[in-house]
Amino acid sequence: MSLKKSLKWMFLAAPILNILIVLSGEESVSKWLPSELTLIVVAIGILYFCYGRKSTCPECRKIFALKKTKEEIVGQEDVSVLVETKMRNNRQEVVGTGEQYVPGVRTTYREYYTCKHCGNVVTRDYTKSRAKM
Repeated sequence: MSLKKSLKWMFLAAPILNILIVLSGEESVSKWLPSELTLIVVAIGILYFCYGRKSTCPECRKIFALKKTKEEIVGQEDVSVLVETKMRNNRQEVVGTGEQYVPGVRTTYREYYTCKHCGNVVTRDYTKSRAKM
């Protein structure tokens, strides 16, 4: 998971964890509950609109309008991929790790998204690299 996604989920989980910690204490619920619930609602709203922005139609500007309709492979090329290998002892316990480059394939994909409202088609390209092993 990327750092950006981790921070988003931590922002959502922090008020919930804080509520659980405070519930184990002796404080009055009326003091902290409204502020914690407000933080939870704000966190959910931020997550909602961060993920909704990715599916906003560039033509009509409506959020959550794009639906994935098709995906195709545009190209492939041979590359070297960095792989982490685990070193094991006689009892098959991991005693260390190492990194090495191995032959792999980089595949470029094209995704097609169609707007539910105006019918506009949007394309996005992305690549994935994986080892041939």
